[in-house]
Amino acid sequence: SAFSEFEQLKGGAELLFGSAYDTVMQNAENAFGKVQMSTNDYLASVNSYAVGLKTSLNNDEQAAADLADKIITAQADIVAATGNSQEAVANAFSGIMKNNFTMLDNLQLGIKPTKEGMQEVIDLMNKENAAHGKKTKYQMGNLADMQSALVDYVEYVGMAKYAQEEGASTIQGALASTKAAWDNLLTSLGTGDTSKISESINNLVKTATNLGTQVMPIIEQALGGIAQLIQELGPQIATALPGLITEILPGLLDAGVSIIESLGQGILSAIPQLMPTITSVVIQLSQLLITMLPQLLTVGIQILQSLCDGIVQALPELIPTLTQVVLELVNILTDPGNIQMVISAALDLIL
Repeated sequence: SAFSEFEQLKGGAELLFGSAYDTVMQNAENAFGKVQMSTNDYLASVNSYAVGLKTSLNNDEQAAADLADKIITAQADIVAATGNSQEAVANAFSGIMKNNFTMLDNLQLGIKPTKEGMQEVIDLMNKENAAHGKKTKYQMGNLADMQSALVDYVEYVGMAKYAQEEGASTIQGALASTKAAWDNLLTSLGTGDTSKISESINNLVKTATNLGTQVMPIIEQALGGIAQLIQELGPQIATALPGLITEILPGLLDAGVSIIESLGQGILSAIPQLMPTITSVVIQLSQLLITMLPQLLTVGIQILQSLCDGIVQALPELIPTLTQVVLELVNILTDPGNIQMVISAALDLIL
């Protein structure tokens, strides 16, 4: 699906932009990082501006391609800076191609949604550009001039390159870039071009790595908050625990079996990567236990005494269950395959 869409959009870009097609395609392939758009999304957007811009620029295909890229970049900057929807912003720019100015307030840039409002932007940007050595003669009614004035206005209000910066430094921007890179990979798989596939994979890894960099500090902060929450909730949890155990234990036991099976498989596959971390954690836990040993022994003795009292009282009901558990353990451990694994692991541990 991704590749068939790409074929259609690629053919449209070749037809509409002619000699400037290579520029359009290069911009489209880089759009995942610059404006958080997939190649297909970029081509769909840029193709919609081709005819109107070429007509306004005396059929200059290269100038049309360059201006179309600036328009899409300005749209992305507005979306990133204001939080407005991509559709609303795109509709405002597209409306100008039909001399419809009623959606200019979609941009949230303080522009009046009227022809007079557009004229004010044109006059302002001609004046500002002249003051900075860039003489422009934007005119009302010329589609290219009106789009160029809007692009300049986005830079004038300080939003230029906001989308690219957001893609590199925020979770939302990094996520959008990663999604676009993923969409590009799906498209390139259909081409069968190994170099293109390799490039797409590298781009996906790069964006996903950046996303991980943005997300990990938030996860660390969240875990710290959870630890503090548990510490402060401890007394309340202890008070509520007896009732909770009675109510939810049966369900927890059923769920626990599935969780343990999944965890077991996951841990087995991750052991090579986990070992350095496990070693560090064990050392830290050992040091912590040594520090806390007097308190732990005091509390532990009290817990043990309470457990013993409870077990003695429950012994008549526990004995049949314990017997069944022991028999089941013996059956599992004496299975030829399992006992061999246990012996092998024990020898490795001793060594």
